[in-house]
Amino acid sequence: MASPSLSLYLLAARRGAAGPRPVLPPAPGGSPLVWFDLGRRAEVTGLVQLAHRMRVARPGIAFLVTAGGRAPDVDRFPEGTVAASRPVDRLPDLNGFLAHFDPGLVVLTEPDLPPALIHAARARGLSVALADFELPEGTPLPWRWSVGMAGALLRRLGPILVLDGATERGLMRIAGPGLPVHVTGRIEATYDPPGHDEAERSALAALIGARPVWHAVDVPEAEEEAVLAAHAWALRFAHRALLILAPDNPDRAPALVERLERAGFDTALRSADEDPVEDVQVLVADVEGESGLWFRLAPVTLLGGTLAGAGPRRSPAEPAALGSAILHGPQVRSHAAALAELDAAGAAWRVSAPAALAEAVADAITPDRAARLALNAWKVVTKGAEVRERAMQLLFDRLDAAQPRDAGRR
Repeated sequence: MASPSLSLYLLAARRGAAGPRPVLPPAPGGSPLVWFDLGRRAEVTGLVQLAHRMRVARPGIAFLVTAGGRAPDVDRFPEGTVAASRPVDRLPDLNGFLAHFDPGLVVLTEPDLPPALIHAARARGLSVALADFELPEGTPLPWRWSVGMAGALLRRLGPILVLDGATERGLMRIAGPGLPVHVTGRIEATYDPPGHDEAERSALAALIGARPVWHAVDVPEAEEEAVLAAHAWALRFAHRALLILAPDNPDRAPALVERLERAGFDTALRSADEDPVEDVQVLVADVEGESGLWFRLAPVTLLGGTLAGAGPRRSPAEPAALGSAILHGPQVRSHAAALAELDAAGAAWRVSAPAALAEAVADAITPDRAARLALNAWKVVTKGAEVRERAMQLLFDRLDAAQPRDAGRR
């Protein structure tokens, strides 16, 4: 049942002829075509990865990506993806746009639902999905229209992929029961873990044995004193502990080794093919491209640059995906959201200042605590892959249900 406000909106959206037809790029080859509308969305990495996963699962699929008022950058999307500016929300313009590209599915990724677009797509027999939607309990509607209009629009959508049960309940209150709502979680970016030489990992693991190990990665010179003090403190409680120390600049490795030896640490240098034998307390990991090896060997990783630097140089998802729990300081910069999620899940440990690092390391490298932190970190990171797979299957289910109708229409 249409709401009066939606009927009035669509009446206005029908008036007049289409505006000057923009020069549209050719429709991409391949079938079916999935249209992702980004709206004003800034972070698209999760959607980029979803599109790539869909292309792997179905090599013939094609993508159109639009954004409000502009043609978005689609360099990271699968090869052949076409970018265009989303038409104004008027039926004459939208009908021409849909006739030109002839998509098989429309996926909206922002809650500011465009009524004319939804109506025009449904009039052509297309499904319009809504992804990554969140409506926390007690918050006002994100749309500028009435509840009746919002409900009428929601009843034209499917599937609707939402972040949590609170959003599902909120949508049911607005639009009534029977909405095709699926609680999937957020379609977040996931990271392929850095590679490694398995034979080397196995040999080093046998050499290290059951020793407590922690890894400090991308450590700037300004943080070296705090890291070494933390390791000295850890050695008081676990005399066999090993620190794998990777400076942010490998050229500093010789000077770092000298500093370590002056401080009384038994030290090995990776670039000199020195191994972390039993009496080595610090291994200086100065060979680039081996972070995947150390993340796999160390159950705890300190993100260098977060204590007294400019923030982490790499995503916390890298160690987390390989079962290495995370220690970090307050300087988190562009990775603030990811680290906040890991902190909340008991998967990372925030150190308030360099002086607090020693106690955190001594506690984190105990076997029980390290294993618990690492497992929680792995669960947080792999959750994104599970969400992506479920979202992909729900979109494919809707595409597959539409194929006989589409085949007859085209």
